Amino acid sequence: MKYIAVLMIIAAAGASFSAKKSYTLEEAVSTALENNNQVLASMETVKSAEGKVEESSSGFLPKFSLMGSYNYISSVPSMSINIPTGGTTSINKTIQTGVNDNWVFKAQLSQTLFDWGRMSDSNSAAVAGKEAVDLENAAVQNNTAHNVRQAFFGLIFAKETLKVSEESYKVSEEHLKNAEKKYKEGASSSFEVLRSKVQLSNLKPLVSKAASNLEMSKYNLKNVMGLPLVDEIEVAGEFKERPIKELDY
Repeated sequence: MKYIAVLMIIAAAGASFSAKKSYTLEEAVSTALENNNQVLASMETVKSAEGKVEESSSGFLPKFSLMGSYNYISSVPSMSINIPTGGTTSINKTIQTGVNDNWVFKAQLSQTLFDWGRMSDSNSAAVAGKEAVDLENAAVQNNTAHNVRQAFFGLIFAKETLKVSEESYKVSEEHLKNAEKKYKEGASSSFEVLRSKVQLSNLKPLVSKAASNLEMSKYNLKNVMGLPLVDEIEVAGEFKERPIKELDY
């Protein structure tokens, strides 16, 4: 039992220290296009439409069929022949007029020359349906890529927000320590200490909310990418400052 418990602890530790998968924006988009449920369903619709086009196009091609059958006849008709050999003797010979094993093979080649335009109309409808499905599939992929970009930068924003909140909390903690120190030394009033405590107390829920928003942003990105929600992921990217260019009117 102790051995099993040790193994369970080691396995849990290994799972907790597993490396996180880091994604660039391009990798996140390509992963979503391979795993997102809506994209996969759209691709299946495209395959179905392609099958209908192939099926409707097959009517213009010649059709070749090959058939065969086998029949065993147990009682085959026969005839007897009496062959004289000279003198008073003769030879009786029985000859079968058929065979027991009967094989029949049949090959057929056909080509539709005119059907009042039914095949052409069916093929045109299938091609038009395929084009409509392709447009819908492109829209689904573009929408998925847009959602990935939005979730990707939303996660970066959540990370930066948490970082700023934690830094503000640390600065407020240091400010409170300095205010308490000055108060003990008689260089500051109790009001300054109280104000520092209130400021620190106000920042604490902001840090907690920023951490919660970060986790929600991760779940949102994993959901759009089609990844299991238990996976640990990171994003490789950051917000960069860009100079504002004057607009040309």
